[in-house]
Amino acid sequence: MKKLIFIFAILVSQFAYAQNIVWRKMRIAPTLVENYESDKANKKIKLGECFIVNSANRELARGKYKNGLKDSIWN
Repeated sequence: MKKLIFIFAILVSQFAYAQNIVWRKMRIAPTLVENYESDKANKKIKLGECFIVNSANRELARGKYKNGLKDSIWN
């Protein structure tokens, strides 16, 4: 019985915490693409990692977003 309760608690915690975060790409210039994490339901709010690459796939900028706002040091 204890094992069953333990397994049930683990499953419930996994489903309760799960957020539907997906990676999205947005072309910001003819040669620049922004890759960022976003909520599946709301495409406009950026969450987590974000980076910008050029047409040669060289990374030009990297940083993080929190609730749609820049959060950390960008380089």
